[in-house]
Amino acid sequence: MAIDEATEAKIRKLYYADHYTVHGISRSLGVHHTTVKRVIGAETFQRHRAKRPSILDPFEAVIDEQLNQYPKLPATRLIQILEDRGFQGSLSLVRHYLRKIRPRYVKPYMRMQVFAGEQAQVDWAHCGEIRIGKAIRKLYLFVMVLSFSRAIYARFCLNLNTQTFLRRHEDAFSYFGGIPRVILYDNLKSAVLSRSGNDIRFNPDLLEFAGFYSYEPRACWPYRGNEKGRVERSIRYLRDNFLSGRELSDFKTINDSLEQWCNRVGNRRPWPEDRRHTVAQRWAEERGKLMRLTNRRKEPKQVEIKRASKTPWVSFDLNSYSIDANFLGFPLSLSADDDYVEIYCNNDLIGRHARSYDRGRFIESGEHRQQLIEHRYYGRGALFRENLVSEFPAIESMLKRMFEHGLDLAATSRRLYRLLHIHGSESFSAAVVAANEK
Repeated sequence: MAIDEATEAKIRKLYYADHYTVHGISRSLGVHHTTVKRVIGAETFQRHRAKRPSILDPFEAVIDEQLNQYPKLPATRLIQILEDRGFQGSLSLVRHYLRKIRPRYVKPYMRMQVFAGEQAQVDWAHCGEIRIGKAIRKLYLFVMVLSFSRAIYARFCLNLNTQTFLRRHEDAFSYFGGIPRVILYDNLKSAVLSRSGNDIRFNPDLLEFAGFYSYEPRACWPYRGNEKGRVERSIRYLRDNFLSGRELSDFKTINDSLEQWCNRVGNRRPWPEDRRHTVAQRWAEERGKLMRLTNRRKEPKQVEIKRASKTPWVSFDLNSYSIDANFLGFPLSLSADDDYVEIYCNNDLIGRHARSYDRGRFIESGEHRQQLIEHRYYGRGALFRENLVSEFPAIESMLKRMFEHGLDLAATSRRLYRLLHIHGSESFSAAVVAANEK
């Protein structure tokens, strides 16, 4: 606060001659107390305390000598030197003294400058958990940011495996309208398997993928926040602006909401380099500088080797998927993407199902169901009953009443399955509702 010379003179008179307190002067003249202290002189308010004696005092010369010779000498080594000379104090006392006498060094960083279309940055973020049916799954957020325009592509995922990681790259390339020449990764396992200084062993699947799309994967140095700051700031922006106050309860709709937010809010924010422009304007400029995206797609899929021994089901990701009963005991190959699970035997497709992210589900096709009815691979019918309840929850109360009347649930479940096959799901569901109303 700026005051004139007359007011300064009044402050000095009230303090030195009339012995007013600082706050008394502040209230009397209507000026801030820091202004009063500045006029009087800050040295007036410094407390001069006598230095308390310390058991470290006799060793200060030794410490100075060691630090002059070894400026970066750690406290853990210094206390050993002092103990050899009779010091009996604690390590915390030595560290406290070093903090006072050793100047604090802050490492400077240069601001990273990139050209349009040159670089993108990628990272994962953990976003808690989400319930899907009976399953509670971890929820992750994949984020790719174009370093020049700061355009964001983000999508929620339910795992961190390499195939999901690479599929999200393809989605991001389609969203951005091209491919950057360099993609910068943190040292996450989907990208970097191991590292020793400049020797980096990239994930082979990532190298094959990068070769297919002709970009250079590059790993940033550990603990260098300035190198991947654009994606980290974008994740923080997503947490503050999109995730805050939003309940993530339906996995089928949250990615649609996220894409709408990116289009309407995230990619229309002011451009950090020059707030007179928007990210969308710079993105439109950068889109022409990205490498051209052709119609070819790598489409990475998660592949596992399976074998169905006694029952015509293959377990995958907490659920079971039906197969052709004629392939029991054969080595099988399971291929999965975000939407479908396909099962092969010697490159022949023997089962294709919509992927479920629930748990404990038995997903079967109508063709496999008919085979099981004809060959009675379900044994005593327990899985018949479980699948009926899974597909038609209202049937559970009807089955309980049948059991209370002494009916054999295994035989009843098999008969109900035959009716389902004959009349179809719609008629069967209506019949179950009508039976429960009686």
